[in-house]
Amino acid sequence: MKKISYIIFDLLTIAFLIGAYAIQYFTKKKLGMLRWMNYHNMQFQKNAVYGIVKYITF
Repeated sequence: MKKISYIIFDLLTIAFLIGAYAIQYFTKKKLGMLRWMNYHNMQFQKNAVYGIVKYITF
């Protein structure tokens, strides 16, 4: 059971790394993706929880 959970977590880690690389790649190559990322970053910063999380991480 422990071995199976390690394999699942490794596959999830690889999937997240591939997804992050794809977002970074398309943000640099396509202007629409950059605008989409900026829009979502602004929406996240308007969220009231962002102010609390920002100080907790420091």
